[in-house]
Amino acid sequence: MKRLMTIAMMLAGGLLFAQEVRTETYENGQTKTQYTVYGNYIEMIAFYQDGQVKETGSYLANKPHGEYRQYNEAGDLISAGEYVNGEKEGIWLYRAGGGDMLYQIEYVDNVRTTVNRWVAVE
Repeated sequence: MKRLMTIAMMLAGGLLFAQEVRTETYENGQTKTQYTVYGNYIEMIAFYQDGQVKETGSYLANKPHGEYRQYNEAGDLISAGEYVNGEKEGIWLYRAGGGDMLYQIEYVDNVRTTVNRWVAVE
């Protein structure tokens, strides 16, 4: 009986962590977007046509949830922040002007509360 319970628990645990990988591709066959699905939680990686990572993020119940990162075609991080149940939350960083400007924006309940801007000095 103990052995049967152990096997049943292992099978149930395997179902809880089951994953499915879905991909979208460009016409050239390169991966456009890869989704790793764990029930109602999805991890997403989007790519440029040359294979460079464009953005990463995750979804919970079809809403953005968790860390979000966006990169330019050179691979530089241009945007980073966190979503909570589909809403921006906390500190978000944005690079603009070819990377010469950095914005730090704080969100509370998806509302922008503070904006700071820095300009690179040569």
